[in-house]
Amino acid sequence: MTPLGKMLAIFVFLLALVWAWLTVNTYVSRTNWKAEADKFQKQAQATADGHDKLKAQTESERAGTKAETEAMKKDRDAALATVVTLRKELEELKVEIDAKLAAAAKANPEVNKDNSRQKELQTEVGNLTASLKTSQDEVVGLTKSTATAKLLQEQAQRDAAAEKQRAATLENTLRTTDDKLKEAIARAKQGVGEGMAVRPTAPEGFRGTVKAVSASGEFVEITPGGATGLREGTRLVVKRLDPKNPKFVGYLTVRGEIDPDKAAAQFEPPPRRGNKPLSADDYPKPGDEVTPESK
Repeated sequence: MTPLGKMLAIFVFLLALVWAWLTVNTYVSRTNWKAEADKFQKQAQATADGHDKLKAQTESERAGTKAETEAMKKDRDAALATVVTLRKELEELKVEIDAKLAAAAKANPEVNKDNSRQKELQTEVGNLTASLKTSQDEVVGLTKSTATAKLLQEQAQRDAAAEKQRAATLENTLRTTDDKLKEAIARAKQGVGEGMAVRPTAPEGFRGTVKAVSASGEFVEITPGGATGLREGTRLVVKRLDPKNPKFVGYLTVRGEIDPDKAAAQFEPPPRRGNKPLSADDYPKPGDEVTPESK
């Protein structure tokens, strides 16, 4: 075999080794999507079980409330029956009084004046009794409406709480899945295998502002923060939009101190020729604009 043939054979052998290494690495670093799907299915089943348990508890509470309502209804009916009995006795008493007054009027005409006054008083008593009955009916109606409205409100509150909990669980699962999908896409774009760190990207459309700067100028505080989806390790750029002196200031890397409306970041100046020292104007200042790093 000629020297060229030997070189080609060695080259082909090396290529075969590289191809075998790439194949094994791809197989080892693959993502087990079935395991991920099984895990999400278990989480969904747990959520469904919790919902069923909450529903059973709600049904139990509803049954207890219904029993209490029935007991209150029986008490109300008994009270109404007592009122009817007393009203009947009052009517009988009035008839008896009228008969006695009539007999007394026949025996003594002077009693007619007192009898007229008594009738006026009886009329007033009748009016007051009718007014009392109307008020009692209104109270019964309001009590029934209030109890029904309270039951409906409690049921609506329990249903709303259950739906809110279920929505929060599903939202958390969706957020986790979305983060994993974004990380997988980022790994694919950057050619990074599973288990290796991937630099997070800034939220789409992110626009921030430098809020404060440390005395050394190395650390800054920016706003907004985690509420926009900003994550630790995200790389940003700082620009000064002063019409008289606009400039590119440098880079920021978000640190772990992230609040919903602010975040801490470390400043990194752009490369400079001759290691020229930075002046005060070369560091970030409050009011400078913060934007995502261009790819």
